Amino acid sequence: ALPILCYIKLYWYDGNGGEMLIEAHENYITREVAEYLRISNPKVIDLIKQGKLKGFKIGKSYTILGSSVIDFRNKISEE
Repeated sequence: ALPILCYIKLYWYDGNGGEMLIEAHENYITREVAEYLRISNPKVIDLIKQGKLKGFKIGKSYTILGSSVIDFRNKISEE
């Protein structure tokens, strides 16, 4: 059987009127996630440390999985 690939895309608009996109199979930096969720960079890092967002540290920076951002956004939208 062949594996089924599913890509989830999530669009939003940045403060400059441009369209932005979160894709499940991509990785994002804290600034991009903060803009999307409309929270601060330190809050994104707190969410990673709390396990609410899946990400990892590379050097001094964090990288967040797109699928985690989509799941998190869906979860807070349900509340």
